[in-house]
Amino acid sequence: MQSFLSGAFYLAVKAQVEIVPLVIVGTYEILPMKRFHIRPGQIRLLTGRPIPTAGLGLHDLESLSVHVRHTMEDMYYGQASILDPRSTAADATKELSVSRGPNPPSSN
Repeated sequence: MQSFLSGAFYLAVKAQVEIVPLVIVGTYEILPMKRFHIRPGQIRLLTGRPIPTAGLGLHDLESLSVHVRHTMEDMYYGQASILDPRSTAADATKELSVSRGPNPPSSN
């Protein structure tokens, strides 16, 4: 998922309207990256619960963007047939720390 631009969040906060997360699942399976042949398949449009912006200010744009992004990633990877890179990165970090063992105490 690409990073979000702040314009939509700015408008939503200024207007004090809810943000409705929409996620399209299935496009990767129908048209994988760097391929030029479309395969038959199903595409689903998922609609998330509205995320309120009432009471938020411009200083909340970054945290709102992060919240919406995590919500959409959870929606997408919960339904997609590809692995969630967030969990694979966490698993790799966990395996690395287990294989190295506990950190030795510092000599400061």
